[in-house]
Amino acid sequence: MFNANKIKTALIALAILSPIPAMAETVSVPVHFADLDLSSADGQRAFNRRIAAAGRQICGSVDNERDLSRRASITKCLSEVRSSAEPARLAAIANKARAVS
Repeated sequence: MFNANKIKTALIALAILSPIPAMAETVSVPVHFADLDLSSADGQRAFNRRIAAAGRQICGSVDNERDLSRRASITKCLSEVRSSAEPARLAAIANKARAVS
């Protein structure tokens, strides 16, 4: 049987928006999750990893950054990305849970 909620959920892609102070613009990176089972802990962990990867795409990575000021800027940016993505992340998980019920 055709289930519109499942189709709609499958077509949604979470876009992470983060202001980049140096450029004074907003950057959006799509995070696809239609292939994940967000009703499971494993699916949610994979979703979180994708969001984190999108954050690194936007902000950069602190892994090899030696400049403390730059590390602080990257860390702040990553925190802002997580904060901006959280409402959409929670909505995606809730929508997936409703579609499964």
